Amino acid sequence: MGREPSRQPRGAAGPSAPRGHPPAPLGPRWAWGVVGASGDPMGGTRLGLGAGTAAPGRCTARRPRPLSSSPAPFFPWPRPLLYNARRHVGEAPGVPGGAGADGGCRGAAGRGKPPGVGRLRRGGRRKRKRRRRKKRPRGGWRQRCGRPGGRPPRRCGSSGTTRSGSGSSPGAPSCGRTPNASSTGCPGTRGCKECTELNIPFHLLLGYAKDVLPPFAVQQGVGGLVTDFCPLRVPRQWVEDVRERLPEDVPFVQVDAHNIVPCWVTSPKQEYSARTIRGKIHSQLPEFLTEFPPVIRHPHPPSCPAEPIAWDACYSSLQVDRSVAEVEWATPGTSAGLAVLQSFIAERLKSFSSQRNDPNKVALSNLSPWFHFGQVSTQRAILEVQKHRRAHKESVDAFVEEAVVRRELADNFCYYNENYDSLQGAYSWAQTTLRLHAKDKRPFLYELQQLEQATTHDPLWNAAQLQMVREGKMHGFLRMYWAKKILEWTRSPEEALQFAIYLNDRYELDGRDPNGYVGCLWSICGIHDQGWKERDVFGKIRYMNYSGCKRKFDVDQFERRYAPRELAQ
Repeated sequence: MGREPSRQPRGAAGPSAPRGHPPAPLGPRWAWGVVGASGDPMGGTRLGLGAGTAAPGRCTARRPRPLSSSPAPFFPWPRPLLYNARRHVGEAPGVPGGAGADGGCRGAAGRGKPPGVGRLRRGGRRKRKRRRRKKRPRGGWRQRCGRPGGRPPRRCGSSGTTRSGSGSSPGAPSCGRTPNASSTGCPGTRGCKECTELNIPFHLLLGYAKDVLPPFAVQQGVGGLVTDFCPLRVPRQWVEDVRERLPEDVPFVQVDAHNIVPCWVTSPKQEYSARTIRGKIHSQLPEFLTEFPPVIRHPHPPSCPAEPIAWDACYSSLQVDRSVAEVEWATPGTSAGLAVLQSFIAERLKSFSSQRNDPNKVALSNLSPWFHFGQVSTQRAILEVQKHRRAHKESVDAFVEEAVVRRELADNFCYYNENYDSLQGAYSWAQTTLRLHAKDKRPFLYELQQLEQATTHDPLWNAAQLQMVREGKMHGFLRMYWAKKILEWTRSPEEALQFAIYLNDRYELDGRDPNGYVGCLWSICGIHDQGWKERDVFGKIRYMNYSGCKRKFDVDQFERRYAPRELAQ
């Protein structure tokens, strides 16, 4: 199912999301994980609905918003909730047991003691150190027995997209593997084992979320449902479908664990550019960019034990195009993602600011696949990178700009602009200039198949395309050049945007993502940019050419590296 095929990291295990959206009316045809709480250390959650016992407390983190018509604004239930992830735990007053991981409050439901039996304390050495400096501690909060007046954690979510046993949006699977891969290497299997160790039940439901979640909520007496946020229309439709079928007495709320600052908190409107949103994000980072509290073992036994999960059956049920080969360099899962993060900090952070736009240099973080699938959160990456600000200030600032400001700007655009993947979503000046030059003579015209097979006259463009096909990731600087040349070599801006999105979603590990759509529209339609000197075909859209790339980096070296294999041999 889906318009575009799937790209999966080699060695992935468990269900995996296809690279393209399924048709909106059908909704998610994948597994939904149902838990009380969960998570991998400092990574992203793959869980959705909670169905377990809960710990008492309170949660104001992430500023969730209601999706149901429950009379209370957010958490009106008479039973407590534990949102939890090894990275962060949040509690809501009287909310049934919940889910979460390093992507935040991903699910909540269950039974537990009434609120008023616990208090939160600050933990350890960090507390004492901060107290001497008379500053609020940045460390996490740990739950202990006490009263309901304890201070809540500032947030309980951070990264990526809804997991629910998912990939990049509600209802999509979180991880994939080859049919012959050992199940011991499956991130899903490890997550289930971790949940068991934490005394948290993990239920995996196969089917459309709208069909399987509401009946499960009724059957298990679920007291509340919490889901993650994704600004794309198909995942939003999945959430709407579940909301329509969920019993009215089951509160349903949404938490933006995809961003550090929630999308609807950052701005109530579509922002014009990074310049207009940057200050709004930075002004709220002190509230939301905080350390994650640890996950604790659940104090109460589960009321609905989970059945064993047949991961092979989950994997075989996926309808994806397996002709898109797996990649060698990216290993799925939180542990592998954190290893990439640490290698970036140790080896590449120092040169990130000065060399990130040179495709021949090894300077990028390469974290976007793990961000996209929620296996490592952006917040965790920022917290770790910022520890090195004194030594590499310029690089840290540049990383924050790209991983926070630009990433959340993309979410803002897709959330407030329903035409985020079409020419109609562009600014009026861009639509006008592209329309005026739509009939301009193109120097070359290529069909989709020629572009996909990298058989154009431009060796640099071909090399960039081959890098994407072989590795599932194209260098960020070349993504701009790649998309702009598609505009120059196709019959119309509409066709150029269609081809660029198709190729990006099919071959990029971080395809089907707000960053991908905004990247294509920036290059082809001038989104978040300004008008430039008018020229043929491009109009006032920013222009890039081969000669400009040669002034930036050693083009010949890159072309040799990604030459067609028959020529390279």
